[in-house]
Amino acid sequence: MLQNTQNFNYPLWQKIISAAYTWGYNSNGLNTFQTLKAYSFLNKSQWESRERLENYQLSRLCAILKYADKNVPYYTRLFKNIKFKPENLKSFEDLERLPILTKEDVIKNFDRLISRQHVDKKNLIRRTTGGTTGKPLPLFLSYDTQIFFNACKIRGFSFAGVKNYHKKINLGSSTIPYPCKSDHYGVYNIFERSLDFSSVHMSPKTLENYVGQILSFKPKFIRGFSSAIYLLALFLKEKNIALNLEAAITRSEKLLEFQRKLICKEFGCDVFDYYGLNEDVCSAMECCKHNGHHIDMEKGIIEIVKNDVLVKPGIKGEIIATSLHNFAMPLIRYKTEDLGTISKKECSCGRGLSLLGSVDGRVADIMALEGNVTVPPTEFTIVVKNVKNIKECQFIQISEKEILVRLVKRKEFTKKDRATLIQNILRLVGHNIKVSLEFTDFIKREKNGKFKFVISKLSSERIKNIV
Repeated sequence: MLQNTQNFNYPLWQKIISAAYTWGYNSNGLNTFQTLKAYSFLNKSQWESRERLENYQLSRLCAILKYADKNVPYYTRLFKNIKFKPENLKSFEDLERLPILTKEDVIKNFDRLISRQHVDKKNLIRRTTGGTTGKPLPLFLSYDTQIFFNACKIRGFSFAGVKNYHKKINLGSSTIPYPCKSDHYGVYNIFERSLDFSSVHMSPKTLENYVGQILSFKPKFIRGFSSAIYLLALFLKEKNIALNLEAAITRSEKLLEFQRKLICKEFGCDVFDYYGLNEDVCSAMECCKHNGHHIDMEKGIIEIVKNDVLVKPGIKGEIIATSLHNFAMPLIRYKTEDLGTISKKECSCGRGLSLLGSVDGRVADIMALEGNVTVPPTEFTIVVKNVKNIKECQFIQISEKEILVRLVKRKEFTKKDRATLIQNILRLVGHNIKVSLEFTDFIKREKNGKFKFVISKLSSERIKNIV
């Protein structure tokens, strides 16, 4: 029996924290004149020609490089050492003269990357990365930067026909106050008009609770971690529950094709994938044409490199990004550790924004196996494509000779499904690799609520030969 919580009767302490958090977040820019002004600019600029947008990028790039040279100790010294003069920048090719900035570089030079004009950190917004590739990385943004980035996100959601004031479901752990002792594992966010649920605690019991509240709440759309929305869609399918939404926005994880199809079917709506980072150096969002992810060109510059060398459009490599607005802590040619491609195409929607042709997961998720075989995480989607009786699975590299597959199976799972799955895996990785299966009722999420489709043990030396 689904729980109907018409009044969303969450504990008082959760409501207070939610209201205080949301009021503070909105006061930083979501509902201010400055955000509306930035959104108005972005709403118009997306329809400009690619050439005009690139000219805008180049002017912003010149401005932030000149500022960094004068005000950011790390870049003042770097530019002097390599004899780089920002005022001589004429094209994007000149940007390649600068070395790539890694997370380790940021950690070692943290204080030296903060502008001399922003030494008082009390006037900055602190961000922390999720730590999926190692320890979390702290960063700082100025308030005006946050306002512009919020406007970028609102524009991205508009691609899906979503307005910020629409009733929504958020499915991801980052919005949930901890420790959460309630069975709800979520909060009702009054100001945001949203129900925010934890993706960490998605057992059949909590999913039943979630769905009961969602049916009462009657949201317009859902956004959250790709795997979490997929699990919710699976639950709806198994319980034969109809839930019609206007859009589903996935984020933070690689959206797999079988996940997209089920989400689309069970929610009766289109699925839009959003790519972004907590570092906020770049972001991109699908439109209804699904020709790729429209890059927020006004926000940042994206390059694709392999072995630290720029590659042509269509060739897969590592995403390198340069923020065009965060003067408080500029990240120039920042190594995101994500894989992707740039598309040559222009979207049929008419927007001038360039496209990410694909977003292919994390570098750290590439699996390195015996025989110098390397398998990107997206390749493992192929092996489960025609095995219908699997709810969810995770591929874990035990060693260079062995892979463990953790499975949540349906009741209909047969010996034939097992044999097909193993055969598909061996075709991909080679018949000399040992494949073991482990069955479970639920695959545990990371501490940040994210789901890792592939867990690898790829050495840093092997990475250099791949990206």
